[in-house]
Amino acid sequence: MTNQTEPTVYSIPDFRLPDFKKKLEKLNRKAKKYGNEGISFKVVGHEPILVAHPDFPKKNISLSATQITVSGSAPKLGDWAFIARVELLEDGKTSLIHTVPGNTIKADDRFRSLGPGVCEHCNAKRFRRDTFIVCNEVTGEQKQVGRQCLADFTGFNTPERAAYSASLFSLFDEATDRDDRGFRNYFGENCPTHEVLALTSAYISKFGWLPRSAEYGKPTVAYVANHYYTNHTHETESERAQRLEFAKLAQKPEHQERATKVVEWIKNELANNFRSDYEQNLVALTTLELTTTKHLGLVCSAVAAYQRAMNLKVEYAKKNEAAKDSRFVGKVGEKIANVKAKVTFVKSISSYYGSVTLVKFVDDNKNIYSWFASGDKDFVVGSEFTIKGTVKEHKTFNDIQETQLTRVKVA
Repeated sequence: MTNQTEPTVYSIPDFRLPDFKKKLEKLNRKAKKYGNEGISFKVVGHEPILVAHPDFPKKNISLSATQITVSGSAPKLGDWAFIARVELLEDGKTSLIHTVPGNTIKADDRFRSLGPGVCEHCNAKRFRRDTFIVCNEVTGEQKQVGRQCLADFTGFNTPERAAYSASLFSLFDEATDRDDRGFRNYFGENCPTHEVLALTSAYISKFGWLPRSAEYGKPTVAYVANHYYTNHTHETESERAQRLEFAKLAQKPEHQERATKVVEWIKNELANNFRSDYEQNLVALTTLELTTTKHLGLVCSAVAAYQRAMNLKVEYAKKNEAAKDSRFVGKVGEKIANVKAKVTFVKSISSYYGSVTLVKFVDDNKNIYSWFASGDKDFVVGSEFTIKGTVKEHKTFNDIQETQLTRVKVA
């Protein structure tokens, strides 16, 4: 799950709408009982959806459907809030953590290794594909709980989940709350991870990267997913030609090599330096040779993440190369004045003694200066000043000489 600024639109088959409305009525009764905000939905469109017949893969079925958005919050008991879902992957060992949209509380890393069979509420141990993390908003305590115990902390599942459950289904094997997958035959259940990455690379080379959250345009994952549909009987000639063109393009050395490099980067670099649940989920997924369809978007995004990381590495290398010409200025304790310098870096830092701002300058001779200024300073990178101050220390980091200043005055 990722943070969303726009409401999610759900496509619900018309024959499932009555069931969905009953779920919302039940949610609203609980909301009223616990004094919570009411829940509502809004119809935003009517568009049929195409699903594959689960028993006859060459036959597609068009169903009338209604597009809706939901608003309101889930009823909850006391101070507990639902913050994330823990998903067990097919290997039975690897777990992903999906943060609830809008939640700012980070789930404890211990839940990745706790095991999906553990419910810390009822203490009953059994196989669970999904478990849930709840957090006490007063004490900060976090617990992993099973699906049934979740209601004891939140009162009921979220309205988004009611809509999600109603929209995910297969025609003759209706999805229930115990089966999140739905659309199990919409396209193949498993896709070769290397092939997915190579296809993503091919599409990015022509159309650029476009995430699902983009307001306009066709997301890259939609192009890639098209290759794994059960059949292509409803394709136009141009769509078929494009699909075959990119399947061939993905076999070229540059895209095959990039797919390999993405996996190597994730396993060898990102795995040792991840900073978010998203990055940790990438590490978990790319260790598997097969990508399940519900994780297709996340795996596709690995190519864009790799490109961003490589671009940053190149920029960092260029800065380091230029910074090698930096030399120490003055002597420790000595005052320097009338130094014309350009701001290259600004970062606000919270410390025990209050807020400080790290500011870095470079002068006309490529010498680097750093200054820990008291308070929150609003400097703009690229702006030029004449500075004076006292040399506090000479430091060398990664073979780069840097003069640290104090009591700086900026003209």
